[in-house]
Amino acid sequence: MKTRRYIVFTREKRDVLLECPPHFRIANCPLDFPLPPAEIGHHPMFLDISYEERSGVRAVREFSYHLAEKPNFDEHVVVPVPDWSANLWIAYERSREVLALLNAISPEFFLAYGVRQSWFTSLTDLSRSAEYGQEGYNHAYETEVGPILPSEGYDLIDPVALEMMDQSTGDRTGIPTAQLFEIYLTAPDSDLKGLYLNACDVLSKAIGLMDSEISVSFLLMITAIEALVHIEHLDGEGKNCTTCGQPMYAVRRKFRDLLDKYCFEVPKKKKDEIYTLRSTLAHQGGLLPNEGSRKPYIEDQNDFDRAHASTIGSIEFQNMLKIAKTCFKAFLLMNRDRFLSQSLEADSPTPS
Repeated sequence: MKTRRYIVFTREKRDVLLECPPHFRIANCPLDFPLPPAEIGHHPMFLDISYEERSGVRAVREFSYHLAEKPNFDEHVVVPVPDWSANLWIAYERSREVLALLNAISPEFFLAYGVRQSWFTSLTDLSRSAEYGQEGYNHAYETEVGPILPSEGYDLIDPVALEMMDQSTGDRTGIPTAQLFEIYLTAPDSDLKGLYLNACDVLSKAIGLMDSEISVSFLLMITAIEALVHIEHLDGEGKNCTTCGQPMYAVRRKFRDLLDKYCFEVPKKKKDEIYTLRSTLAHQGGLLPNEGSRKPYIEDQNDFDRAHASTIGSIEFQNMLKIAKTCFKAFLLMNRDRFLSQSLEADSPTPS
């Protein structure tokens, strides 16, 4: 097993140390690590991930086919893929997987490096030291490091992900974030695990858009929860509408039921409001009241109404984020046996 290190960013400067040995660790970069010209919004983290190397990969490198026909792999010439190239891709996919999981179930949000602003290793310096770069550089900072072992000498910053209550005794038990990571990362590959990762990826993108496209972010949060609804009913029985193909068991009802099961106490009225707003944004071209232009002063009652709606909208958006993250954490915990017992060979999901 090999380990590779990437640079990611956080939006707020705070101490971070989350790990699930031997799978990954994410922590603050050393104090002497080169910083961007302005620290606001970009705080570097080391993300170490482990992955299994492959060798002898053969693949189609050059091909052409008619777009009206499904391509046939056996009709194309395969050539050897350099081991370093195949393993760079495996490591990258692993880092993407870990980031999506981190953003869906941890209290932090991490950004992968971008093209225009990032850290890079020098192409000429044999020591491959890290430096801050702007657009024009094309070699992202990444390097191989030693195996990921449990940290010693200081405490993990591992907040409680969920509190579960024993209905018989009333006792509450805190579930640490690392325990949720362990469930996912030790589960065998399966269609269930792949679908959950895709849903995490959607939620991660939703959180990434919070500061710029709040209505799109809200829609993606609902979409991520709807992806959990789909996973929840993979093995269920049901009939689809012959016109639209949607399950006869109403999507809105499935959405409400999922929140009841995994997000505990969300009032029915609030669940209906969330889904109604989702439908308005998706089908009527609307925006959340706290998005769009607004006067910097209150000139009349209409301005007061807009300011009031905007404030309420901001609060509701943050509540929606809490609901989404709670669903993802509780879904993983409460389906632990399902994740650990399935495999790619055993899975044969049939959407209800």
